[in-house]
Amino acid sequence: MTYLKIYFPNGSFHTLRYTSSTTIADLIRIALKGRLSSCDLVYFLSFALRVTYVGQEQQIVLSSINKNNIVNKWVHSNMTMEKVQILYGIADELKFELRLRYFPPSIDEFVHDKSTFGFLYEQLRIDYMRLKSDYIPMNDAIELGSLEIYKLFKDLNSTTLEKKINMDYLENELGLRTFFPQSLIDSYKSRNLRKYIKTYLKKYESLTEEECIKRFCFLLKNVWNWEQEIFTCNLGAEWSVPISLVLGPLDGISYRTHNSTELTKMTTFENVLSISTTKGNSDDRGLLKLIIAGSSEALIFNFPSFSEANDLAILIDSYCMLVNRSTHSLWQSIIDTQNSLITKASSPLNYSTSYSSDFICSRHQTDDDDDDDDDYYDLSGDYADVLSSDYQIDRKQIQLIELLGDGQFGEVYRGILKTDQQSEINVAIKTCKIQDVTTTETFLDEAYVMQKFYHPHIIKLIGVCTEQPVLLIMELAQLGELRAYLVANRNNFDLLTLVLYCEQLASALAYLESKKFVHRDIAARNALVSSHESVKLADFGLSRQLTLDHSYYKASKGKLPIKWMAPESINFRRFTHLSDVWMFAVCIWEILTMGKKPFQGIPNPDVIDQIENGIRLPLPHINCPKSLYDLMQECWSYEPTNRPNFIQIETRLKLILNQVKTNIHLKAENISLSSSSSEIPSLTILLPADCDVSSNPVLPSKNGSIGSRLQINNNHNLPHDISTESKLSSNASNSSLNTKQFHDKHIKSSSKSKDEHFITSSLLINSFRSQTKQIINTVLKLTRQSETDYKNGIPIIYNRPLSPINDKEQMQLVKNVAVAVRDLLQTLDYAPLSIKEMSEQRYGHFSILVVSLIETVRQRNYDKMGEYAVDIAHTAKALFDDILQLY
Repeated sequence: MTYLKIYFPNGSFHTLRYTSSTTIADLIRIALKGRLSSCDLVYFLSFALRVTYVGQEQQIVLSSINKNNIVNKWVHSNMTMEKVQILYGIADELKFELRLRYFPPSIDEFVHDKSTFGFLYEQLRIDYMRLKSDYIPMNDAIELGSLEIYKLFKDLNSTTLEKKINMDYLENELGLRTFFPQSLIDSYKSRNLRKYIKTYLKKYESLTEEECIKRFCFLLKNVWNWEQEIFTCNLGAEWSVPISLVLGPLDGISYRTHNSTELTKMTTFENVLSISTTKGNSDDRGLLKLIIAGSSEALIFNFPSFSEANDLAILIDSYCMLVNRSTHSLWQSIIDTQNSLITKASSPLNYSTSYSSDFICSRHQTDDDDDDDDDYYDLSGDYADVLSSDYQIDRKQIQLIELLGDGQFGEVYRGILKTDQQSEINVAIKTCKIQDVTTTETFLDEAYVMQKFYHPHIIKLIGVCTEQPVLLIMELAQLGELRAYLVANRNNFDLLTLVLYCEQLASALAYLESKKFVHRDIAARNALVSSHESVKLADFGLSRQLTLDHSYYKASKGKLPIKWMAPESINFRRFTHLSDVWMFAVCIWEILTMGKKPFQGIPNPDVIDQIENGIRLPLPHINCPKSLYDLMQECWSYEPTNRPNFIQIETRLKLILNQVKTNIHLKAENISLSSSSSEIPSLTILLPADCDVSSNPVLPSKNGSIGSRLQINNNHNLPHDISTESKLSSNASNSSLNTKQFHDKHIKSSSKSKDEHFITSSLLINSFRSQTKQIINTVLKLTRQSETDYKNGIPIIYNRPLSPINDKEQMQLVKNVAVAVRDLLQTLDYAPLSIKEMSEQRYGHFSILVVSLIETVRQRNYDKMGEYAVDIAHTAKALFDDILQLY
């Protein structure tokens, strides 16, 4: 058993297995099921295979044959691969192209077979642009190109086209050459051509996709009759008349003489009773004989070669099979009856072209162009080689417990995974109902994507059962889908939790952005709730990785969530990180409205009109912070480059989250300091117990040596008030003190004593000192540098071990740095306004550094990890120096 590639009109191919007894009909059926439809197509008999000899040129004997003739040989559907190779050469040296060749009387009949209808349009569009576009009248070429644009971007409307950015994208990024012949582009000024395009697009604005395709086919047929095939031959065996034989679904079998343009119909395909081909008596001429119902005389056609007679026999027999809805062949070839096949040694000789009118399309394509499209039709259904072996799970380890809901491909269950250590883990299990190759591969796309991710707010892939039926085993989010959870518990949420959800999802999307992935389906329904305080991004079925050459992904098929999508995604099916940003803002809106759907009750075309006219979703809730809605509005900027990226969004959401926390503290201001600290522990920043310690940590250096010491006491000498410090220590021992609460008390009452102001300043500085020291210490441990410390005025050296540590320990050290930075940033949120304004730039810099630090350790880039860690320590020291200067 060997492999064979079947090429499609767009240049992609499907790889399948065959044996010597495999028929051409088998190959067509497998290729169609692999790429077009899992079910047999209504017009399966309309498809044919065309072969071209593309073997090594030095092996082709061209002594008496034009090299261009060794192309485009149609093969009969009942022919076996053994016979194909005897006639035309070994399969490895042949290119097999799948084409629509046999048409019904009206393409309206294809409407009931959507897959075939789409294939027809794609084939005609590609043939037209490759072969005919330069020979079409200008007006027709503009209309055909405009129809192609409208078909490709069917959600375009007149308002969209008035925006220069959209026409610029169409012209500069897609290229007008995609839709129009170069001769036409050269003949018009850009402004005039744009005007004509807009006119036609407005004209077709009300057309459905089906009507658009039909209009394209009819218009093209007026200038190029793609249904007809024409052969040159003689009518009759002895007293022959030169004719052009014309065949097609409407013409049947017709002819015209060389001196006439009028077409004479001889018979229909339904009336053909039998077909036979024979060789001439004296030379290689071929005869084709048709027995016609109701006629006493046979139709005989005389061809220059026997090969051409066989070519016409294949065409007529295949049309007869189509109109009779039967796979029974009417062709009796002398090749079969005499059992005198052309030997393999004689191939690829005797290739003569069947003067097939304008329908011929030849394209030599290298495999290098199509590696991304390669896929195998494997009867065993073995996909195990695609996924990492770490993700392979034996089906015996899985037990389904209860149905959770329906997914795109099948049901989703809660189940149990039994590990090798005999423990049991609760998991979510996705099933795939349809087990054909295409559906299974699409189903597994999500697993291929998910195995690349590791983030606390992204659902983890646990494994895959690759045996049929295929299963995806994923982390179980106990509380289910976010939107349903919001709707069911709308009375149990506060603003803080909702903003926390937004910040968590933003962190997940910032991670995806760093991995060069676009999600393409960000919505509340595609986030899962693992606990009331934690949500995770899920459903990566539409996710795609961006290549180094392309910063966007172009979608061609599939249903897309219009009401969540950015305008460039709606109009041009263009997806980038910035289109994900738009969708995320819609997801934020869903969260803040407790699960309300965007643009509910408004048809998709009206939603598109609203977006084009600048209408955006309203303020989601009366309590929504203005800063948050401002961020959402920025994310909904029509021009993608005006939107923030996810790192910026995550940083701003952290600020907004802390503002919400601050507001909660302000509301609790009427409660005493000690009681408020105990009542709201989750929102309280604890001051360190060693706030009076004077020891100063050493700042680490990027090259691993000891850096300069933080000059805290030297730069700022605080008054030392024993009685005040005693009060402070007493208060700290009884309850957790909140820096922000001290500050608020200070600004609310100008009658506070100087001692009280001193306490506030002292606590802030001691808190910043301790947290800065903590950051530097965690960085020292991470970078494994020596630290000089002081105890009772005596320096003590702690030497860090330089032996390698495992990944888990390394990640824990990084987490310690991140936690220390988080504590410092929270203290900043409760600091006086002067400190906030002064530290705003470094606040954002901290967030970027921490994200980068975590990413480098995941990538095991330890040199970069050390640089980011040291930068964090230097930033903390510089921030503390700035704070001291304010006091």
